[in-house]
Amino acid sequence: MNDIEKLEKLIEKGNEVLRTHRPNPPNVIGFPTLDSKAFSAWQTQCLNFLENRLPPNSPYVRAFKEKIQKGYQGTVKAGIGILEAVKEDLDSTLTAKTSILAISEKQNAVKMGINEKRDIRFVKNVVSRVI
Repeated sequence: MNDIEKLEKLIEKGNEVLRTHRPNPPNVIGFPTLDSKAFSAWQTQCLNFLENRLPPNSPYVRAFKEKIQKGYQGTVKAGIGILEAVKEDLDSTLTAKTSILAISEKQNAVKMGINEKRDIRFVKNVVSRVI
């Protein structure tokens, strides 16, 4: 399974977690409304995927760790949004044969201040190493 397929699977699993929503009883506010077992499994699988493919300082990893902590609908929707952003970036910046590791390389290059126009060869070289 490639990274795009894995992201699609995690996004679908997030939607399955959302379908476990059970409203709180009347006059009860603030308790998570999603199945805690399903939420915990999804959260852990997402973190495992992101942490094993992206550097720890990646905005995707940081956002997921900060925002996805409890089994609320809004929390899971935010997590799905983060996964969709990773997938979109992967789709738009890499060919089908490359992996998500090239995104990490590109993010690190941007942080180092590499000029994209001047160093397009650098990015092509990174992508060719990943293929």
